[in-house]
Amino acid sequence: MKKTAFALTMILVGSFLLFEPANAQQKRHRNTTMSIDDEKLIGDCEQVRIRIGDGETARSELVQTLPRSAAASLTVQSPQQGGIHVQGWNSGEYSIKACLAAAGDSAADAKAILDQIKLSIQDGQVILRGPKPEDWIAFLIIQAPNGAVLDLSSTNGPIGVNGFSGSIHARNTNGPVTFHDVGGQVRAEVQNGPITVKSSGGDFRLSAQNGPLTIDLDGIQWSGGELEGHTQNGPLTLKLPESYQSSVRVDASKHSPVECLAGRCRQAVRTWDRPNVIQFGDAEPIIRLSTVNGPVTIR
Repeated sequence: MKKTAFALTMILVGSFLLFEPANAQQKRHRNTTMSIDDEKLIGDCEQVRIRIGDGETARSELVQTLPRSAAASLTVQSPQQGGIHVQGWNSGEYSIKACLAAAGDSAADAKAILDQIKLSIQDGQVILRGPKPEDWIAFLIIQAPNGAVLDLSSTNGPIGVNGFSGSIHARNTNGPVTFHDVGGQVRAEVQNGPITVKSSGGDFRLSAQNGPLTIDLDGIQWSGGELEGHTQNGPLTLKLPESYQSSVRVDASKHSPVECLAGRCRQAVRTWDRPNVIQFGDAEPIIRLSTVNGPVTIR
C-alpha cells in the first residue's frame, strides 16, 4: 500500500481509490472515506463504498435522465464532498445517478438530511442541492452516449471516465483524474492531484500541477490523434510496451532524475546538447510528455 499526501489524502490499494477530504478532521461528522474500483464499470451505488465515521449514517440515491438531443453538452460539477464516474453507452440519453450518504446524531437526523437533497438537470447542467455540504456526500454515476460532449469538474474528489468516446474537458483541484479505455478529444487540468491514462487513444492534452502524470500505453500504437502531457512539481511515469510503434518523446527538466527500464530504452535516442530529452522512434513524435522538477520513470 502506497500513501501519497496531497491537500487530499489518497490511498491506492490495487486498483481501488480511497480519499478523505482535507478538512475532514475540522468539522463534526466529517471523517469520511469513499472507495471505488476506477478501472471497472460502475452502474450501481452499492459499488461505491462510503463510510462516515462519526454518528449515524443513512444512504439513498436519486436518478435523472436527459435525452441527448435536449442539450448540446452535459456540464457536471461534483458536490464539495463527492466525485464523478462517467462511462459510455450506446443510448440516446444520459443517465445521472447520485449515490448519497449523510451523517447525523441519529438515523432519523441522517435521513432528514438526505430528504433535503435534490437532483435536477437545467439547460444541460447537472445540479445537486442540499443542506450544509459538510453533512452529506454524493458520488455521481453518469452513463453518457458515446460521441457526447462532457464538461466535468470537481474539488476534493475523483473524476473517472471509463469506456467512453467523445469530447471531454475535465478539471480537478485536490483530486485525481483517471481515463481508462477513452477515445476522442480529451482535455484535463489538475491542481494538487494525479492524472492517469490507461488503454486509451484520441487527441489528449493533459496538464498536472503538483501531481503525478502516469501514461500506461498498450497495443502497438497510439491512434485517433496525439497525446501531449505535462506535469510540474510531479513525477512522470510512462509504461511503454516493447513492440510499440508510435514515436514518443519524453522531456525532463535539467536536474530531474531519469530511470529508463523499458526494453525499448536500449534503442532510445539522446543527444549531447539535450541529454534530458529521450525519444523513441524516428518519426515526429505524436506522444509528447514532459515534467519540470519531477523524476521520470519509463518501464
